[in-house]
Amino acid sequence: MRPRGLAHRAAWLLGMAVGFYLLAAGIALGLLWVPYAQSEYGGGIEPSGFLCGAGALWVAWGLVPRRRRAPDPGVPLGEGRHPRLQSLIRDVAARTGHATPADIHLFHDANAFTAVRREAWLRSRTVVGAGLPLLAWLSRSELESVIAHEFGHHVSGDLALGPWVHRTRRTIGGALDHLDGSSFWLHLPFVAYAELFVRSSSGISRAQELEADAVAARIAGRGPTARALRITHEKGPLWTAYLEMEVLPVVAAGRFPPLLEGFRWFEGAVAAEHGALAERQAERAAEKSTVYDTHPSLSERLAALGAETGGPEPGAHCLDLLDDVAAAEEAVLRSLLVDPSRPLPRIAWADVTREVWLPRWRKQLEAHRAHFRELRPSQLPEALAQIDAWAERTRVGLALLSPAAERRRMTGLFSVWLAAALAELGFELDGLPGAPVRARRGEHALEPFLAVRRLLDGKLDAGAWRARCAEAGVP
Repeated sequence: MRPRGLAHRAAWLLGMAVGFYLLAAGIALGLLWVPYAQSEYGGGIEPSGFLCGAGALWVAWGLVPRRRRAPDPGVPLGEGRHPRLQSLIRDVAARTGHATPADIHLFHDANAFTAVRREAWLRSRTVVGAGLPLLAWLSRSELESVIAHEFGHHVSGDLALGPWVHRTRRTIGGALDHLDGSSFWLHLPFVAYAELFVRSSSGISRAQELEADAVAARIAGRGPTARALRITHEKGPLWTAYLEMEVLPVVAAGRFPPLLEGFRWFEGAVAAEHGALAERQAERAAEKSTVYDTHPSLSERLAALGAETGGPEPGAHCLDLLDDVAAAEEAVLRSLLVDPSRPLPRIAWADVTREVWLPRWRKQLEAHRAHFRELRPSQLPEALAQIDAWAERTRVGLALLSPAAERRRMTGLFSVWLAAALAELGFELDGLPGAPVRARRGEHALEPFLAVRRLLDGKLDAGAWRARCAEAGVP
């Protein structure tokens, strides 16, 4: 059911947005009146007048909308590219009552989007984007629900207000951020006003999401919609961490790793390493939204649908909608590059530690070669016992970091040194996404990064470490 009073609240918010600019204009004019009055009725502009004039200009400049770079839309699918995916999206558009989209994109994020691009002569084009990971996680009906949700933002009447609310909230937030940097406390009159706008507009945004969920349930069914919400809620943050921590550094080094295969390794390793992950996900699923949230919580969205998520469909995915999965992976990664035509040789994840990370670690250690020259891996416990002295010895430039930050820096430096030292001793380094780096030589294996952390935490004592080194033939 559509929330009552949404149109009235939208009109009220429009008035509030206009009021915000009138408030700012009034304050700016009031500040400008001071130097005018001093010049017109006094003996000339005084220092206070110059300050007020500067304040007026500062307020006015804060209200100028800042141009923002549009989010990456991914790879446009021209005619003949992945026709099965294009057919599914166009079919969902027709079933929701939306016009056929002009452009369909495949992109890297665990999300989907629709956008309207304004062109000359008041024409517009609808752009639809589907995230590649969604095709690997969702069944066909679940993917249809995600696409229908995005179209729902355009076909549900009052939801057309969404882009305006978002732009106005962003403009007010930018103005407050600008004014907060002044020394005149000019932001104070705006804070309460802006907070009221954000609280009210967030309520409309949450209502929009629930309405779009209802459209998705009507098109694809309540069960698939609920399962898609839960899957993206659980896997989305993991995908973002995987991209930032594992994939982008490899791409920056000029190599192309298997994107979806790496996430399967990453997800499994994180689940094994952090046993509380499932518990934390359950806690997040049960959380309630606050008055400042633009999206309802997962529990609230599922309750509005009145559907149980149930278990995922075994082996469900939509990768068969793509003509060539490997080519699609490379295309979405190339869309992130400044120069998409740049050579990007493929690399297996088993080779990433040796060919990408090890050269980077060795380069990081070059500035500290003299400090580590006499240190041996078996002496690591003694060095870590003097970590503060090592931090001072290896510091480059001014001491700007806190003691805790300095210890974190040294923890990382000792870790990469130990990994590089073991490589020099003939150990092979490997580390699949999300898993600890391992150094192997014959039947012996050491985990340099994990060993440093455990030595510092007291979970591994010095005698046990030296025994491991002796057993593996490490000096």
